[in-house]
Amino acid sequence: MMLDPASMERMLKQLGIKARRIDADEVIIKGSAGDLLLKGVDVVEMNMQGKKVFQISASHIEELSYNSDDIELVSQEAHISRELAEDFLKKAKGDVAEAILLAQEAQQETQSQAEVEEGRPCEDEKSGQEQ
Repeated sequence: MMLDPASMERMLKQLGIKARRIDADEVIIKGSAGDLLLKGVDVVEMNMQGKKVFQISASHIEELSYNSDDIELVSQEAHISRELAEDFLKKAKGDVAEAILLAQEAQQETQSQAEVEEGRPCEDEKSGQEQ
């Protein structure tokens, strides 16, 4: 029998257990082999005999093959935001080196497009002119 968070809170209050609901959209559980991303979450914090216990229910769980250290590394090496670094890690299925290469290729493509829009020759055209 699964209790909804409001019913759980009432039951805990009757037992003398202090509980409060935490407003959260996502929860990340960090592990050495990768992280778990829980989405659509209901989080309740309970104080039982001086210890804090958290009950988390989620509508969607995503197993990530990378962790926050990987995101930071890709972000720093490719000089991009953490959000973009995470997108590239997803595309690279957690492969950090591949994610960095994908980010660099995307940056080069964006730079080439900007040069074309400005009417400047891109690197390929420059090398063809030099020969």
